[in-house]
Amino acid sequence: SQGTSFPVQGRLLLFLTEGDVSLRLGDRLRFLCRVHSPRGFHNPGVFSYERHLAFKRVDATGFLSGDRSWVKIGEGFSHPLLLQIEDWRDHIRRFLGRETDPRSSGILKALVLGEQGDIPEEVKEHFIVTGIAHLLAISGDHLGIVALLSYSLLLWLLKRSEFLLLSLPVKKWAAGLTLPCILLYMFIAGGGISVIRATIMVVTFFLSILFDRERNLLHTLGLAAFLILVFSPPSLFNVSFQLSFVAVLSILYLVPRLLPEGRRDVLALSPKASWKRNLLEYLKISFLVTGVAFFGTAPLVAFHFNRISLMGWVTNLFAIPWVGFLLVPLSLIASLLSFFFSPLATLLIRVTDVLTLLLLKVVALFASVPLASFSITTPTIFEMTLFYLLLFLGVHLRKGRWIRYAFVGLCVVFVIDLAFWNWKGLSQKNLEVTFIDVGHGDAIL
Repeated sequence: SQGTSFPVQGRLLLFLTEGDVSLRLGDRLRFLCRVHSPRGFHNPGVFSYERHLAFKRVDATGFLSGDRSWVKIGEGFSHPLLLQIEDWRDHIRRFLGRETDPRSSGILKALVLGEQGDIPEEVKEHFIVTGIAHLLAISGDHLGIVALLSYSLLLWLLKRSEFLLLSLPVKKWAAGLTLPCILLYMFIAGGGISVIRATIMVVTFFLSILFDRERNLLHTLGLAAFLILVFSPPSLFNVSFQLSFVAVLSILYLVPRLLPEGRRDVLALSPKASWKRNLLEYLKISFLVTGVAFFGTAPLVAFHFNRISLMGWVTNLFAIPWVGFLLVPLSLIASLLSFFFSPLATLLIRVTDVLTLLLLKVVALFASVPLASFSITTPTIFEMTLFYLLLFLGVHLRKGRWIRYAFVGLCVVFVIDLAFWNWKGLSQKNLEVTFIDVGHGDAIL
């Protein structure tokens, strides 16, 4: 009743109308507002804001207007380690924003801190059209590079001592000392689904080195999925979770089966071969991996975004090494040096800034190509299942003619399904009125 109060617990999402608000992890606020249950205004069957907040475990929302509607009553109410990590994130955020061009600072913040809020919408659209939007999210590539750099540096340092070389298994010690570096970067990167998945896989890989266990990447991927779903079951319905796991699963399962028998275990480049041969080998493997990831995630991309980017098969060939072997290492090293040696950090981040602006120009050029991506209708669950069955049977065609018969039969079913929907649309004689959701209103067609 009116005039009574009682304590409640839960997550509250607050919207502030002020532009520049200084709030940090561990702050406590006192405010007065009307609390609402989460609700959206989109048409049924499209994006559900209520469902989106439910998966983030947000129980209510509120709106604060004006600087007098709330007041900060305390700071530092969080774990000291988390507060220290947040201080490091603030330092890196200020460093990147101060020393780089506004057009590239958003990209670098996404690569280092996992924050995509400062990326201009036009740049995001270019990355989506060209099929490389996944590079803006911290994933296995970034964690793998951090792990490789940390492991190589620690191994090099341990090998400087003859005593350690003779008395300790330095590779195991380097692997063990790499684990805290990976976990620290996971916290600095924000701890998203793709970050946690990649962290679990990399940590499991290094633990297998420590305990002399066979490294099975499919088992590692399964363990990562299991642990994430145990602690956060709603992640199963998260688009990032679905795309990241299906992409990695497609690469790990399909690529070895598409390679010739004698080359299934030889995915690394040979140091004895010429640079031309290694370049050709890299292009072949990259083209295969990119194609497998494209087809493996195509049904989910079509289901969630109603868009397919054929240009991604080409742009990923140069964008992945550009980002993975240039932008990520340079920006990470520069961010680390910004705590100790600012002049060298500034020099490195300026070089990274130039490389980032050049990447943006190339991506914009590819995005301007006609039919770089095109919109499609939402596939049904039956069609998605059919597609994955065809993909699975396609890599096992040599195992027997019954596999080939099943493959041909499913192809016929797939063609009949497409023909049915086209015939249904053309034969429709009744007037249909469709309300298309366009964001702030409806378009009646």
